[in-house]
Amino acid sequence: MIYVVWANIITPKRSTGKSPFQLVYCKDAIKFLQDATDEPDDFSKRINRIIELNENRDEVQYKLQKCQNKMKVLFDRKARERDFKEGDLVLRWDARREEKGKHGKF
Repeated sequence: MIYVVWANIITPKRSTGKSPFQLVYCKDAIKFLQDATDEPDDFSKRINRIIELNENRDEVQYKLQKCQNKMKVLFDRKARERDFKEGDLVLRWDARREEKGKHGKF
């Protein structure tokens, strides 16, 4: 079980291009363990990690935006414009009368 969790943590996700481990620690798991002893000065190590974190954040935001735009295009292909006119019958969800937590997806 622990190997499955570890594999999930270090596997890059399609939407971000990074693994959850990389998003938290700014490095691959193996590089993280190797680099732990490379820099003798804690201050310079901290500054380098902050710079890497900002770079990773910008890259992930760009990839997420790109992924969201792609999903929007796929959704918009199937969506169709609907023109409602006065007198047309439409389905309306009355949330006030619905029992809380019982409605599921609408």
